[in-house]
Amino acid sequence: MNLEDTLPDDVKDELNEAAEESKREKERTARKKRRAKTKYGHLMGDE
Repeated sequence: MNLEDTLPDDVKDELNEAAEESKREKERTARKKRRAKTKYGHLMGDE
């Protein structure tokens, strides 16, 4: 039995929500970096 099984449902929901938010934030950051690299890559020496 793992620890999450012992948690109340509202706490599980909160954890899942936090995990989703973290994942979205990482994706958003990655998109920003890709966009910046595409836009300003020539200034950094990348063609």
